[in-house]
Amino acid sequence: MRHLASLIGTSQPFVSNIENGRIFPSLRTLRLLADALEVPSDHLLPTPERFEHTNVDAHPRGSDDAPTQLLLEEPGRRLRIVRIELSPAESEPQPHTHAGEEFLRIVLGDVTLLRESTAPHRLRRGEGLWMAGGVPHRLEAGPEGATALTVLTGAAPGAHA
Repeated sequence: MRHLASLIGTSQPFVSNIENGRIFPSLRTLRLLADALEVPSDHLLPTPERFEHTNVDAHPRGSDDAPTQLLLEEPGRRLRIVRIELSPAESEPQPHTHAGEEFLRIVLGDVTLLRESTAPHRLRRGEGLWMAGGVPHRLEAGPEGATALTVLTGAAPGAHA
């Protein structure tokens, strides 16, 4: 753990706190950790299977449910994890913007990411990307529907919810 901490320019207690879930790393630190461990950064993020061990209600979305579900929000911190579940060919109703950065990971299906002033970007299961939250963006599911996890840092309360 000391060696990992030295690789990313931090202390061993800081790395220990991340490992034990006492603190959440910034997206920059997450990327540094992934590079040091030689794994894709999305391998360090929660998956739906890991959420089953928490108090998160991860039931499939019903016809009257909103497409987004807040999975984690730390009081006093600017970190949010949101699950987005879209039916076949469904789009998020309106574009989102927020302060900070966002990491998007497609868990099931495929989506098209629609961002203002940028060509549509298709993402398939297992793919992910980083983006600035200040650019209006929304997801549109493919013909099979889609489930995505998004990690937002610096997001104001209420972003993507």
